[in-house]
Order: sequence, then structure tokens, then C-alpha cells
Amino acid sequence: MRGLRFTLFALAFVSLTAELVRHSYIRFVEKHESVLDHYDAIRNEIKGATSLETLRQRYAEELDKDKAAKAQQPPSSPDGGGPAPGFVREDSESPVVKLRQAITNWEEADNSIRELRFFWGAGLALLLLALACHLRGFAWLSVCLQAAGFAEMTWWTSPTYSYVLTMGAANEEFSRLLENKLAFTTLALALLLAFWQTGILRPTAPPPGEAAG
Repeated sequence: MRGLRFTLFALAFVSLTAELVRHSYIRFVEKHESVLDHYDAIRNEIKGATSLETLRQRYAEELDKDKAAKAQQPPSSPDGGGPAPGFVREDSESPVVKLRQAITNWEEADNSIRELRFFWGAGLALLLLALACHLRGFAWLSVCLQAAGFAEMTWWTSPTYSYVLTMGAANEEFSRLLENKLAFTTLALALLLAFWQTGILRPTAPPPGEAAG
């Protein structure tokens, strides 16, 4: 039992500490600007957006411009060689495409924050149940609940690598996601150390009802 407790503590401590360092690096050290930003007005607008509504309004404006461009297009040639009426090929560098991707990234980051808070809270609830079991002498059940609780916290505070690749598309919301992950990772690490120091996980301090040895 004591070996299992130490293994649980060691795995959770290593994982959470590595996550804390990774989040801190991405949030405060890693460079997210490019010299190309100076030549891309839309990208600068996206990175400077402070809300999803701001992006939605800019997207609507660009859609209106596209509709006007479609209306001014000449009809397709009789031999069928030209584009179909009303068809406009979407360029990956067009403002509409960039804004659409930015909105998608923003919404994904917002959903990730919601998931993080919900599942981290579920992990906390499991740890409270583990504490109750520990105090009542249900050692094995306490250890299992602690493993589940810290696993939830560790998993949902882990680095979100997919957003690192597209951070520039929704910089404000991604920063908020990172700040949430930093905060909850720190709290999880503090809880882990508290469980260790109070003897709930520490091998040298058996819980009530568990014989020494």
C-alpha cells in the first residue's frame, strides 16, 4: 500500500511540475510575433481582438465585401470554360478564411476552458471523497479515489499543443486558456503536496485503520 501511495505521488508530482514549466514557457517566454505581422493587417486585427463578437463583426464585414465582389463578376463564358455564376474561389490567405479560422480557434479555446474547469472540479470532488474515506479508514478506496482525482486534474491541465500551432488566430482567448491552465496546475500541485504533508499519501504515515508495516 505504501509503495502504491509513493508511486501515485511521484507520477502526479512529475507530471504536474512538467506541465507547470511548459505552460509558463508558452505564456511568458515563447515568442508569438513574426516580422510578417507588419505586412498583414488582418492578422494584426485578429491578434488584437478582445472578444468573439469583435471577430464576428469583422467576419460579417468581409462576407459583405465578398458578396459585392460576386455580384460584380462577369457571367461565365458560353463554352463553359469560365467559373459558374456566383462562384468565388476562397484563397487561404483571404480575410474571410483567416477570420473564420480565428473564430473557430476562439470557440475551441473557450470550450477548452469550460472543460478544464468542469473536469478539474470533478477531480477535486473525487479528492474530497478520498479524504472522507481516508478519515474513516477505507485505505484502498481512498487511494483509488486519489488516483482518479489527480488523474483528472493532470489530464485536463496538460498542454494544449494544437492551439500552440494556431495561437496567432485567437491570441486573447488562447492566453486566457493558458492562464487558466497555469492556475489550475498550480492548485493541483498544491493539493498534491498537501495530501503528502498531511499523511494521506505519505508512506510513513499510515491512515486510520491501516496497520503499520
